[in-house]
Amino acid sequence: MSTPLRVLIVEDRTADAELVVRVLGQAGFDVSSVRVDTQAGYVAQLDNEWDVIVADYMMPQFDARRALDLLQERGQDIPFLVVSGSISEETAVECMHRGAADYLLKDRLTRLGPAVRRALAAQTLRRQNRMAEEQLRQAQKMEGIGRLAGGIAHDFNNLLTVIFGYTDMVLKATDPASEAAESLRAVLDAARRARDLT
Repeated sequence: MSTPLRVLIVEDRTADAELVVRVLGQAGFDVSSVRVDTQAGYVAQLDNEWDVIVADYMMPQFDARRALDLLQERGQDIPFLVVSGSISEETAVECMHRGAADYLLKDRLTRLGPAVRRALAAQTLRRQNRMAEEQLRQAQKMEGIGRLAGGIAHDFNNLLTVIFGYTDMVLKATDPASEAAESLRAVLDAARRARDLT
Protein backbone atom coordinates (compact mmCIF):
# COMPACT_ATOMS: atom_id res chain seq x y z
CA MET A 1 0.00 0.00 0.00
CA SER A 2 1.41 3.38 -1.03
CA THR A 3 1.79 6.28 1.38
CA PRO A 4 0.22 9.52 0.08
CA LEU A 5 2.83 12.26 -0.26
CA ARG A 6 2.32 15.87 -1.38
CA VAL A 7 5.59 17.19 -2.78
CA LEU A 8 6.50 20.71 -3.83
CA ILE A 9 9.38 20.37 -6.27
CA VAL A 10 11.57 23.43 -6.78
CA GLU A 11 13.31 22.52 -10.04
CA ASP A 12 13.89 24.24 -13.38
CA ARG A 13 14.11 20.98 -15.38
CA THR A 14 10.91 19.02 -15.98
CA ALA A 15 12.83 15.75 -16.52
CA ASP A 16 14.54 16.06 -13.11
CA ALA A 17 11.20 16.76 -11.40
CA GLU A 18 9.69 13.69 -13.09
CA LEU A 19 12.66 11.63 -11.88
CA VAL A 20 12.02 12.77 -8.29
CA VAL A 21 8.37 11.69 -8.58
CA ARG A 22 9.34 8.34 -10.13
CA VAL A 23 11.95 7.59 -7.45
CA LEU A 24 9.50 8.45 -4.67
CA GLY A 25 6.88 6.23 -6.31
CA GLN A 26 9.38 3.36 -6.37
CA ALA A 27 10.02 4.01 -2.66
CA GLY A 28 6.36 3.36 -1.86
CA PHE A 29 4.86 6.83 -2.02
CA ASP A 30 1.73 7.84 -3.91
CA VAL A 31 3.02 11.23 -5.02
CA SER A 32 1.03 14.30 -5.92
CA SER A 33 3.37 17.12 -6.87
CA VAL A 34 3.72 20.59 -8.27
CA ARG A 35 6.90 21.89 -9.87
CA VAL A 36 7.96 25.54 -9.57
CA ASP A 37 11.08 27.27 -10.78
CA THR A 38 10.61 30.89 -9.68
CA GLN A 39 10.44 32.59 -6.32
CA ALA A 40 6.96 33.95 -7.05
CA GLY A 41 5.67 30.50 -7.99
CA TYR A 42 7.26 28.99 -4.90
CA VAL A 43 5.82 31.58 -2.51
CA ALA A 44 2.36 31.14 -4.04
CA GLN A 45 2.56 27.37 -3.52
CA LEU A 46 3.61 27.68 0.15
CA ASP A 47 -0.01 28.55 0.97
CA ASN A 48 -0.95 24.96 0.05
CA GLU A 49 -0.35 21.97 2.30
CA TRP A 50 2.84 20.09 1.49
CA ASP A 51 4.36 17.07 3.19
CA VAL A 52 7.84 17.77 1.85
CA ILE A 53 9.75 20.18 -0.37
CA VAL A 54 12.47 18.90 -2.70
CA ALA A 55 14.58 21.75 -4.09
CA ASP A 56 17.35 21.85 -6.66
CA TYR A 57 20.32 23.60 -5.09
CA MET A 58 20.97 25.97 -8.00
CA MET A 59 18.68 27.22 -10.75
CA PRO A 60 19.02 30.19 -13.09
CA GLN A 61 16.37 32.36 -11.35
CA PHE A 62 16.11 30.87 -7.87
CA ASP A 63 17.99 28.58 -5.50
CA ALA A 64 17.46 26.22 -2.57
CA ARG A 65 19.03 28.60 -0.03
CA ARG A 66 16.53 31.35 -0.84
CA ALA A 67 13.67 28.84 -0.88
CA LEU A 68 14.69 27.57 2.57
CA ASP A 69 14.98 31.12 3.91
CA LEU A 70 11.49 31.97 2.66
CA LEU A 71 10.07 28.83 4.26
CA GLN A 72 11.66 29.67 7.60
CA GLU A 73 10.57 33.31 7.45
CA ARG A 74 7.01 32.05 7.21
CA GLY A 75 7.55 29.77 10.20
CA GLN A 76 6.37 26.69 8.32
CA ASP A 77 7.56 23.27 9.44
CA ILE A 78 7.80 21.42 6.13
CA PRO A 79 10.74 19.02 5.64
CA PHE A 80 13.05 20.57 3.06
CA LEU A 81 15.43 18.37 1.05
CA VAL A 82 18.13 19.74 -1.23
CA VAL A 83 19.16 17.92 -4.41
CA SER A 84 22.01 18.85 -6.69
CA GLY A 85 23.93 17.57 -9.66
CA SER A 86 27.13 18.39 -7.83
CA ILE A 87 27.40 19.82 -4.37
CA SER A 88 30.48 20.18 -2.23
CA GLU A 89 30.59 18.76 1.27
CA GLU A 90 30.86 22.30 2.70
CA THR A 91 27.77 23.40 0.79
CA ALA A 92 25.86 20.32 1.95
CA VAL A 93 26.81 21.02 5.57
CA GLU A 94 25.78 24.67 5.16
CA CYS A 95 22.35 23.55 3.87
CA MET A 96 21.90 21.32 6.90
CA HIS A 97 22.93 24.12 9.26
CA ARG A 98 20.41 26.41 7.60
CA GLY A 99 17.64 23.91 8.34
CA ALA A 100 17.47 21.48 5.43
CA ALA A 101 16.41 17.99 6.49
CA ASP A 102 18.85 16.32 4.07
CA TYR A 103 20.77 16.76 0.85
CA LEU A 104 21.17 14.34 -2.04
CA LEU A 105 23.08 14.15 -5.26
CA LYS A 106 20.92 13.69 -8.34
CA ASP A 107 22.92 10.64 -9.40
CA ARG A 108 22.13 8.99 -6.03
CA LEU A 109 18.41 9.64 -5.78
CA THR A 110 17.73 6.12 -4.51
CA ARG A 111 18.41 7.69 -1.08
CA LEU A 112 15.43 10.02 -1.59
CA GLY A 113 12.74 7.64 -0.28
CA PRO A 114 14.57 6.87 3.00
CA ALA A 115 15.53 10.55 3.36
CA VAL A 116 11.87 11.61 3.04
CA ARG A 117 10.80 8.98 5.59
CA ARG A 118 13.45 10.22 8.06
CA ALA A 119 12.45 13.84 7.49
CA LEU A 120 8.76 13.06 8.05
CA ALA A 121 9.57 11.07 11.21
CA ALA A 122 11.67 13.97 12.52
CA GLN A 123 8.82 16.38 11.75
CA THR A 124 6.36 14.16 13.66
CA LEU A 125 8.75 14.10 16.62
CA ARG A 126 9.11 17.90 16.55
CA ARG A 127 5.33 18.31 16.52
CA GLN A 128 4.92 15.87 19.40
CA ASN A 129 7.59 17.73 21.37
CA ARG A 130 5.86 21.07 20.72
CA MET A 131 2.54 19.60 21.87
CA ALA A 132 4.16 18.16 25.00
CA GLU A 133 5.81 21.52 25.74
CA GLU A 134 2.47 23.31 25.31
CA GLN A 135 0.77 20.80 27.62
CA LEU A 136 3.53 21.35 30.19
CA ARG A 137 3.09 25.14 29.95
CA GLN A 138 -0.66 24.76 30.45
CA ALA A 139 -0.11 22.44 33.43
CA GLN A 140 2.34 24.95 34.94
CA LYS A 141 -0.21 27.75 34.47
CA MET A 142 -2.91 25.69 36.16
CA GLU A 143 -0.52 24.82 38.98
CA GLY A 144 0.26 28.52 39.42
CA ILE A 145 -3.44 29.37 39.48
CA GLY A 146 -3.99 26.59 42.03
CA ARG A 147 -1.21 27.93 44.25
CA LEU A 148 -2.59 31.45 43.97
CA ALA A 149 -6.10 30.27 44.86
CA GLY A 150 -4.72 28.21 47.75
CA GLY A 151 -2.79 31.21 49.05
CA ILE A 152 -5.84 33.45 48.82
CA ALA A 153 -7.99 30.82 50.58
CA HIS A 154 -5.37 30.52 53.35
CA ASP A 155 -5.22 34.29 53.86
CA PHE A 156 -9.02 34.53 53.78
CA ASN A 157 -9.32 31.77 56.40
CA ASN A 158 -6.85 33.67 58.60
CA LEU A 159 -9.12 36.75 58.36
CA LEU A 160 -12.15 34.60 59.16
CA THR A 161 -10.41 33.27 62.26
CA VAL A 162 -10.05 36.82 63.53
CA ILE A 163 -13.73 37.53 62.72
CA PHE A 164 -14.83 34.35 64.53
CA GLY A 165 -12.68 35.06 67.56
CA TYR A 166 -13.68 38.70 68.12
CA THR A 167 -17.34 38.15 67.23
CA ASP A 168 -17.60 35.20 69.61
CA MET A 169 -15.84 37.17 72.37
CA VAL A 170 -18.17 40.20 71.96
CA LEU A 171 -21.21 37.88 71.72
CA LYS A 172 -20.37 36.29 75.09
CA ALA A 173 -20.22 39.75 76.67
CA THR A 174 -23.55 40.80 75.14
CA ASP A 175 -27.06 40.17 76.44
CA PRO A 176 -28.24 37.10 74.43
CA ALA A 177 -31.69 38.59 73.92
CA SER A 178 -30.41 41.93 72.59
CA GLU A 179 -30.54 43.17 69.03
CA ALA A 180 -26.71 43.39 69.08
CA ALA A 181 -26.45 39.67 69.95
CA GLU A 182 -28.73 38.81 67.02
CA SER A 183 -26.51 40.87 64.69
CA LEU A 184 -23.38 39.15 66.04
CA ARG A 185 -24.92 35.72 65.45
CA ALA A 186 -25.67 36.81 61.85
CA VAL A 187 -21.98 37.79 61.47
CA LEU A 188 -20.91 34.35 62.78
CA ASP A 189 -23.33 32.61 60.40
CA ALA A 190 -21.97 34.60 57.44
CA ALA A 191 -18.39 33.80 58.52
CA ARG A 192 -19.23 30.05 58.63
CA ARG A 193 -20.68 30.20 55.10
CA ALA A 194 -17.56 32.05 53.92
CA ARG A 195 -15.35 29.36 55.54
CA ASP A 196 -17.35 26.63 53.77
CA LEU A 197 -17.03 28.48 50.49
CA THR A 198 -13.22 28.60 50.71
